[in-house]
Amino acid sequence: MLILRCFQVFYSGLLKVKENLTDTALTVQKSWLKIRLADFCEIFKNLALIPQNRNGIFKILINENFIMKALYKAKATATGGRDSSVSTDDGTLDFDLSVPKGLGGAGGDGTNPEQLFAAGYSACFGSALAHVAREKKVDLGAYTVTATVKIGKNEEDMFQLAVVLDCYLPTVDVEEGEELVNEAHEVCPYSRATMDNIDVTLNLLLDE
Repeated sequence: MLILRCFQVFYSGLLKVKENLTDTALTVQKSWLKIRLADFCEIFKNLALIPQNRNGIFKILINENFIMKALYKAKATATGGRDSSVSTDDGTLDFDLSVPKGLGGAGGDGTNPEQLFAAGYSACFGSALAHVAREKKVDLGAYTVTATVKIGKNEEDMFQLAVVLDCYLPTVDVEEGEELVNEAHEVCPYSRATMDNIDVTLNLLLDE
């Protein structure tokens, strides 16, 4: 069964769709851009574009097996921006937010998106470590994961995040610890979501 979704693509009048196209020869041209459907599907399996008209409206057919099956959903609402408040729909979290002085704000007692992201990433990565260790029958002991989330400007003067994950695994040696941390980075959903998008530095902390 295929689930049909429609995307509207605007190419500012530059889009031209050729007449009498087949599924294996679909070509979209936009001055410098040329995409063949066969090449596109080689990268994104189970995905097909079907032109509907010359206005740039496309149907996207996605195999239902390609779509993630949600096991849990979290929902939070911010009443404004960084200087407002945020709460979850079940009432578990209800925080005031403050803008840090480093971002031009007044500071304050409220939390901020970077702290919330750091908390979520550290907990998720910790679970990924436990999963990998369990598969290898390794005892991690009283391990910890500390996430440091930084926000700044990149070379294009756009805001950008970076993360440092400090992992303390007291019961394993350096070689095994590095292996566990690297494998956890491969399976952690937060790591997978940020992969190739932001810099994530992995550190293995050692006892002095």
